[in-house]
Amino acid sequence: MTEIRLNKDIEDIRAIYYSDNNQKYFFGPNTKKQSIYMSIAIIIFPFFAFYALNLKDSWIFILGSVFLSLLIYDYWKVAKPIIEWKKSVEAFLRKAEKTEDLRFKYNDTFFIHIQDNEELKQNWEVIEKATIHEKFIWLFSDTNLLLPKSSMSENEYHALSELISRKVKNVEKN
Repeated sequence: MTEIRLNKDIEDIRAIYYSDNNQKYFFGPNTKKQSIYMSIAIIIFPFFAFYALNLKDSWIFILGSVFLSLLIYDYWKVAKPIIEWKKSVEAFLRKAEKTEDLRFKYNDTFFIHIQDNEELKQNWEVIEKATIHEKFIWLFSDTNLLLPKSSMSENEYHALSELISRKVKNVEKN
């Protein structure tokens, strides 16, 4: 059985999670369109409100207010999952920072992930998908495991990635 003693570098793990700017609430890849629409509406709304309140009927002001509210709601609907995801990632990083003993043992049949007193033993058949990237290996099953390349030696990384390529059915290489 091969054992890899993983070195933890929280900033490296944070860089992996936040590499594609998915953590940005405003003008991020998932919120750009809603951020632009909402910004334009918020800038225009005071002028619109001044004009609409000077009219005899207030139905135009009400329609404009409803339209602004819908734009804000649309933005919130897109941003809320990002906020929740970022909170969970930060909680995970705080927990990972406190970890003292981090090891990964494997052979051709199964692997064991040891994190302090917690042991996770799984057969390779349980892994639904794996991503082998130039900076990390990510194993997806009922519990996902992230193994940064910087936490192990170059030889350990290549040996593990070759074994994963052989044992896991769905392997994505980037």
